Amino acid sequence: MANQKAVPLLSKIKEHEGQNPISLHVPGHKNGILYNKMWQDILKYDLTEISGMDDLHHPEAAIRDAEALLSSAYGAKKSLLLSWRNNKWELSDDTNCSKARRARFGDSRCS
Repeated sequence: MANQKAVPLLSKIKEHEGQNPISLHVPGHKNGILYNKMWQDILKYDLTEISGMDDLHHPEAAIRDAEALLSSAYGAKKSLLLSWRNNKWELSDDTNCSKARRARFGDSRCS
């Protein structure tokens, strides 16, 4: 079993935060800089696919490691992280374009 105390995704985000980045990308809240301290502490973790971070749709680093830890913890062959976007769940691979998804959500992007 893998080291279940590891937090690869959080570690990568904290590493990014330690570089004091200037946010010039989406999301528009600029990592919370325009809000009070409570929101700053939360919004600094709301990042998009930016240079140096991993990509949910093609994980190669921290997200891949987090998915491997999840699989190991539950004895699964494979685990995928989900993201809540545009009021619907998205899987981290192309399974979000399955027939069931098209039927249930009418997702035209999967045509």
